[in-house]
Amino acid sequence: MAASIHIETTVTPEGKIELALPELTPGQRVRVTVEPAEQPSGQSQRYTAIELMKLPLAERHRILAATMDDAAAAFHDDPELMEFSTLDTESWEDPSE
Repeated sequence: MAASIHIETTVTPEGKIELALPELTPGQRVRVTVEPAEQPSGQSQRYTAIELMKLPLAERHRILAATMDDAAAAFHDDPELMEFSTLDTESWEDPSE
């Protein structure tokens, strides 16, 4: 029996997993077992807005507080994320009215 090959990969947004194993023979039968990896300690679960709303208020605050620093850094470092702020300096009312 050949040695097992262990690979970590990421599931695509479409739910697909892609493997490239050039060391295997084309047409060779293989057995694939998928085992979700543990999330790294710095990475937390992702929630939808509806999932967050269903959580107790204290839990929501804990989750949102943990993401604020990352969000602030992203907005600071990416000018495209801040484009909406230019609207704050423009008049929302038609001056001819």
